[in-house]
Amino acid sequence: MSVSKDEGYKHLDEIDWTDERLQNGVMVKLKKVPFLVRLFKIVAPNGDIDWVITNSDASLSADDVQNENAVRWQVEQLHRELKQLTGIEKCQCRKQRPQRNHIACCYQAWLAIKTKADAVGKTLYALVGDLLYEYLRAELRDPRIPALENA
Repeated sequence: MSVSKDEGYKHLDEIDWTDERLQNGVMVKLKKVPFLVRLFKIVAPNGDIDWVITNSDASLSADDVQNENAVRWQVEQLHRELKQLTGIEKCQCRKQRPQRNHIACCYQAWLAIKTKADAVGKTLYALVGDLLYEYLRAELRDPRIPALENA
């Protein structure tokens, strides 16, 4: 990336990150990108660094970028929970209507789990794990389908 025409292309680590650049980002030119983009270096409290690039002309600050990333993370979290807790990707229907119904049912199941988890103060994964644990204990205590029938 290039910060100015005089300096040429350089690595991220070679950019001088002043307080002003950390707050407002820096306009850079990327190879094979025909326009300038704004680069932000977001440093988390634990020291992790996130690099965010935007082509927005609006005057953004690092706080705006962090807030936007927080929203994106919530969307990512929703998709991960939908896949892992509801089996949304396991639909074997070929037609559109049953697929839409399956997705709607999975979302409704996720919403019920989310609402209950918030009410009891647990994570979604802990709540579902507890449900499965109780079910397994009940089945082991008194199986509905016994392995061997006494004849």
